[in-house]
Amino acid sequence: MASILYEVKCPCCEWSVFEDYYYKTGERYIICSRCGLDYKKLLYHTDEKGFEYREEINGGHGVFVLMKKDGIRVSTRLNGRITDEELEEYKSRFMKDEVNQQESYLVSFEEGVFTIILGTPPEGFFLMCEEGKTDNEFVLPLENRYNKRI
Repeated sequence: MASILYEVKCPCCEWSVFEDYYYKTGERYIICSRCGLDYKKLLYHTDEKGFEYREEINGGHGVFVLMKKDGIRVSTRLNGRITDEELEEYKSRFMKDEVNQQESYLVSFEEGVFTIILGTPPEGFFLMCEEGKTDNEFVLPLENRYNKRI
């Protein structure tokens, strides 16, 4: 299937993200590594009408990023407010010996406000879309985004 990648503002946190638009079907995908939004507009076949679009929205409540000492990065998008039980699990995973705590973080996003719960997000994490048009390693211009580790 053919698609076009657009750099757009995240509809949740307004950070610079990619929208993957499948122009032949009208399907759209957005995943934000800052607030954790996972948006999909998908085309489904129905018996009655033929086809219909359905939107699926998950996340948008923050991210938990673990950078392991061996270089493997594990990202988790938060689908809701963090419960006490989930927080204890995140803390336990964060404190493991194989985790690089300097490059790992847990950030919640509720009612338009980011809150750092664990670790330290990378420089530039809190920049807005227009401010992100810099040579910052975290927020990259479209032409450089795939050439650097985010």
